[in-house]
Amino acid sequence: IVFIGYSFSDKFDILPQLERIEVKSPVLIIDHASSSAFLEKRIGDTLFGKYFVDGVHLEIETFRFLKEVYFEMFRKELIETRHTTNWKNYLFSLFTGVSEFLLLTAQFQLLQSAALFQQSLEVAHKMYDIASNHTEKGMSANRLSNIYRNEFRFSESKKYAGLSLKYALLLKSADGIASSFFSLGFLHSRLILNNMMHYDKASYYYLRGLDYAENEGEIDDKFTLLGNLGGLNNYMYEQFKDKIYLKKAIGFYTRAIIFEKRNPVLEFSSRAALYGNYGRVLLADGNLPDAEKYAIVSRDLYLSLGQRPGFLNAIKTLIRVEGKRFNYEKEYQYKKVFLLETQKLHGSTKAYFMEVYKRL
Repeated sequence: IVFIGYSFSDKFDILPQLERIEVKSPVLIIDHASSSAFLEKRIGDTLFGKYFVDGVHLEIETFRFLKEVYFEMFRKELIETRHTTNWKNYLFSLFTGVSEFLLLTAQFQLLQSAALFQQSLEVAHKMYDIASNHTEKGMSANRLSNIYRNEFRFSESKKYAGLSLKYALLLKSADGIASSFFSLGFLHSRLILNNMMHYDKASYYYLRGLDYAENEGEIDDKFTLLGNLGGLNNYMYEQFKDKIYLKKAIGFYTRAIIFEKRNPVLEFSSRAALYGNYGRVLLADGNLPDAEKYAIVSRDLYLSLGQRPGFLNAIKTLIRVEGKRFNYEKEYQYKKVFLLETQKLHGSTKAYFMEVYKRL
């Protein structure tokens, strides 16, 4: 077995998968080294030793590795060419003649990627101030609303979500309108514990957004709005145990499931979350066969993604399904899996799931 290249851990972390398989074959892991040095270690002397019994870990500069592979394949030397252009000069040349708004947009995206939210907020305000048309104003307002919402500054977030909606309506942009209604709905959903009237407002804005998304909006907008309407009503059911909310949650999640099956382009993590949530509301409604079915789908999707928290939530549903069936042997097996996987977590996430385990 040979592993080479980028781990892709920001999208799919392979290590949790490796922990779950018993690899008896010798492995070869090839890592890029920034120097020209060539380092070879036994697999047992590296961090991969806990995954594999036998093998070799190599560190080699990428082009040197490619040269050697190329020569072995074609018996020819691979010729290296290098650019003489300074990368900084080239990067800045791309922005020559670009408007100040687009430059700030690029700066904003870099700051967001680096999780520098205060600096992002300052740049977003500059974007809003210099915006010269409805599109730029709406885009900037939407970004300001999202930042303020993430910082729990809801009054400012609501102000800019309203402005974003205003410009989307002026532009007759179904996607922008749906997104703005979503932002307003999400804001009110976060305030329900303060005042129950926010449930009605959240529902109103989500449903308005869904109207636009279903008629003219983007696929992702409709899927997100259906999922959030399901989540909103499930939250209300968990708080007040009123079956009206549970039935609404099941209805919205069912629509989302039907929609997802017709649009398989949706990313795996969104699908995994939907199936997991659907399994939980079906369990609350006493539909054990379907609750099990969708929890297993969610579990397997999270497993393929290497996302342990989502995997554990699916296992939690399966534990409760087997408990209600009085199938204590299977319930016990799922609890063992839950504890084993929880012990591989770290920090506050581990502490949270340990508390969940104690209540199972």
